[in-house]
Amino acid sequence: SSSSALSSLRGGMVPPSPEQAAPPMAISKDNLISTLDNCLNPDQQRREQSERVLEMLSATQFEPLMVALMQVILDPMASITVKQQAGVYLKNSVYCKDKERLPQLHARWLSMMPTSRDTVKKGLLYLLENHDDHLAQVAGVVLGKVFAAEQKDGGWDTLVDVLCAMVGSGGSSSSSSSSSSTANFKTINALHALGFVCAELEEDYTNQDHVNKALTVIIQSINLPEPKAVLYAVNALRNAVHLVSRNFDVPAERDMIMKMLCQAATNQDPKVRVVGFEALALIAERFYNKIGPYMEAIYTITTNTLQTTPSYLLGESEENAKNHLAPSSSSSSLSSSTLSTHTDKVATQAIEFWCVLGEVEEDIIEMNRERAASSSPSSSSSSS
Repeated sequence: SSSSALSSLRGGMVPPSPEQAAPPMAISKDNLISTLDNCLNPDQQRREQSERVLEMLSATQFEPLMVALMQVILDPMASITVKQQAGVYLKNSVYCKDKERLPQLHARWLSMMPTSRDTVKKGLLYLLENHDDHLAQVAGVVLGKVFAAEQKDGGWDTLVDVLCAMVGSGGSSSSSSSSSSTANFKTINALHALGFVCAELEEDYTNQDHVNKALTVIIQSINLPEPKAVLYAVNALRNAVHLVSRNFDVPAERDMIMKMLCQAATNQDPKVRVVGFEALALIAERFYNKIGPYMEAIYTITTNTLQTTPSYLLGESEENAKNHLAPSSSSSSLSSSTLSTHTDKVATQAIEFWCVLGEVEEDIIEMNRERAASSSPSSSSSSS
């Protein structure tokens, strides 16, 4: 069950014990803290020397290094900058943009003993529930990359359940103000991490129960009162668009997803609106043949967005599109001092939806033209 998985992975809300978790030849935590601190040193020589030490440890003592990095992040005496540096190094140990090198990083991570991997994973989940916002953000990113490393191996199938349970338990708290604050913190951080996990799930991910559970939690969270929770929930839904094919085949589920995205695109927070429009553009690209019933609502939302965006925030193409969408509308009287710095990004994403839609329709027209040309009789046949 999700509760038992949560208990086993979190270790009962107690951070993992360094003495029990560290494999043989454990790296000195104090020495590692000093090395990480020097990686940020303005003195180039000391900085490069410390970076070489980390590279050597990664090459010769990778497993102890991963455990030691987690110990540093959990150490209450370590500075926040050192902890963040440890988190970044931990992430870069399991992820890179080089697609040829990435499988090597995943294989190296999977070569670690399960107990060592569990130590790191327990520590990351502990950070979501117990530590400050900056470290929780780092933990969410690293969780997604560790999950990606273990996805094909099936080593962390319980993570989606764990994060969904964390969101639910956080959102259900209604006792004292301090416990409510902790619960909200836990919900927000779990949603943030869930967004990264959804982004890492492969399109052919076969556990539809996990997808459905994640979508349910994400959609419910869009109605939460905390603005940051709403932002992370909408972000997670955008990151899950590639997973909702089966859900889009069910009208009621499709209606709910589109309702939440339209709601996001009209949210008071411009950052939420930007992500909402980004998700709608992805929907248009993937599910063009199923968005017809929602086009009137999307048209209204995008038109209203452009009507409240002054022309000086719009480029020439955006201004032309604004005139095309609402030719009889008067321009907005909003002053620049009342506009959010994200207003121009909202308008850009609203336009992007129609650009994506136009590209999809052009592709369809071209495919139909090619199909018609290939199926028509040749000129020689028609003349005979």
